[in-house]
Amino acid sequence: MTPSPQALNVMLGAAGPVIIGFGIARAYEDTRLTGTATSGTRSDVFALGAVPAFVALGHSPYGNGHPAAVGVRVLSREPDLAGARAGAG
Repeated sequence: MTPSPQALNVMLGAAGPVIIGFGIARAYEDTRLTGTATSGTRSDVFALGAVPAFVALGHSPYGNGHPAAVGVRVLSREPDLAGARAGAG
């Protein structure tokens, strides 16, 4: 599957994850909320694993806090999957 140029989201349904288009392009003040840059296969694969991990855990596998701090943990640490059950769902 090739992602479209618009921003994509993942929705978890009964049959599994579904990639959907996200239609918000500009806020009321005409401020851009989404861009046309693509991030590539690596981030797509990361997101495909991060979404079910979040669902299984009920929280981010990289903890909470300032987005920059979470970003550093994403790049430098393994996710904390303690509490996730194998085959949950």
